[in-house]
This record gives sequence, structure tokens and C-alpha cells, in this order.
Amino acid sequence: MIHAPSEIPIDILLGLLPFEEELVDRAAETAVGSLHIRLPSPEDLNILKAVAHRPNDLEDIRTIGQKQAGLDRPRIERWLREFGDLMGLPGLWEAVRPLLDAARSVRLPQAPRGTTGRRTGRGPGNH
Repeated sequence: MIHAPSEIPIDILLGLLPFEEELVDRAAETAVGSLHIRLPSPEDLNILKAVAHRPNDLEDIRTIGQKQAGLDRPRIERWLREFGDLMGLPGLWEAVRPLLDAARSVRLPQAPRGTTGRRTGRGPGNH
């Protein structure tokens, strides 16, 4: 889907699966011009990218890890192990872990996320 005025591609999650419900609850509200959207946490974005498992997604995981200190690795591991089992890819977490390990050794300046700083929803880490 494309937001017509800005021509920005938009992915929509309905929040039907337990992971999607948590993702929506943990999302941060962000304004892009007059459009208000909710963006996934860096952990949840890494999980989505790992499940998609395209070469550019794997590189994105490394970059997100470099820019976002203090990722909730147990959350990423838990969901990747679960998705790996469901998808018949039991090594999914093991494929992503080295990307996150490599990111720990290289920290890039953190880019502004454009968020209001306010988390919405009831998920962990939302205060």
C-alpha cells in the first residue's frame, strides 16, 4: 500500500497473531508530516526482517544492532526460535545471532527516529 500524498510505502499489520499483538502494543507513535503512524521497536523490526530473511534484511539487522544500543536480545531470541520452529527453520536464531554479536563491536551514531518519545500501548518497556 502507498500513502498517496507522500508516496511512502506502508505495511499494515492487523495484530492477529500473538507476536503481531505485542508488536502493535509496543509500537512508538511517530508523525510524518500530518500523517501519524506507529513504528515497531528496533527489536520487533529485527524479528520481522529475520523472518523475511532476504539479504538486504540481514544487513539491516546488523545496522539496527549497530545504531540501537541495548537491544532486548532475549525477546529477539524467543520469537526467532518460535518462528523458526513454525517455519521449519530451526536455525533462524543461530543465523541472526552473529549479526547482532558483530553489531555489538561496532557502534554507529544513533539516527533520530522521528518519534514523539512517547510509547503507546501496554507492552513491555512502555512506561
